[in-house]
Amino acid sequence: MTSWRELQERINSCPECKRVGSGLTLHCEQPPARPPAPPAGSVLFISEAPPPQGGFWTKPSVKDDLREKLIDILHVFLQEQNLSPSGMRIDENLEKFVSMGLFLIQTIKWPLCHSARNLRPAERKLIEHSIISHLVPELALIRPSAIVSLGKVACYACGCMFSECGFSFDQSQKLEAVRGKRFMVKMGDCPDIPVYPTGLPVRQQQRRNNLPRIVQEIKDVLRRHWHTDRKSFGEIIPGADGA
Repeated sequence: MTSWRELQERINSCPECKRVGSGLTLHCEQPPARPPAPPAGSVLFISEAPPPQGGFWTKPSVKDDLREKLIDILHVFLQEQNLSPSGMRIDENLEKFVSMGLFLIQTIKWPLCHSARNLRPAERKLIEHSIISHLVPELALIRPSAIVSLGKVACYACGCMFSECGFSFDQSQKLEAVRGKRFMVKMGDCPDIPVYPTGLPVRQQQRRNNLPRIVQEIKDVLRRHWHTDRKSFGEIIPGADGA
């Protein structure tokens, strides 16, 4: 099986991403920061695309709106579990995020000129290329215990991947019709897993007054998949290794 590192190297050198993304993605001197090897069984967040500054997995000295908001949500959740934030802070160490059974990948692997949430034909073509070439192989290695699709682009990607096995979502639908709900899907030979659609928890949503509801929906997912005994999320899959 292809290793995680090989998958990420394939993304960085993918000529189809550049060809299909022509006019949609920004030129980058350096590829965005790519995620480390994931532990199998993680609760997986899927977002839209990395920003030009490097994205979720870039060094914490570089600001990332999505990372900051997700970490804020996680800290509030941990406080509600009566766990002291000291020793649990992950601002300076994304390895802690991963070791707690959480992971994040982007649907589109390169920064966009503009959001693809309108799902125009060219945008859908780019998303569908990314699904076939990159997302499906990544999911095969991650073997997530749950998926949280953040925003309409990630929701569309999940709809494409799982349309015949538990979750359907196309360009004509509104995110509002599915967000905050749980859809059980089949992924390969894995047990059925839940998909939870919600919005992207970023500052733009605050201007639309959507952020409190998104935060609550993410906290509800964390609560469902929290294991008090081992103080982590997701499921441990013996013998699985995404390195």
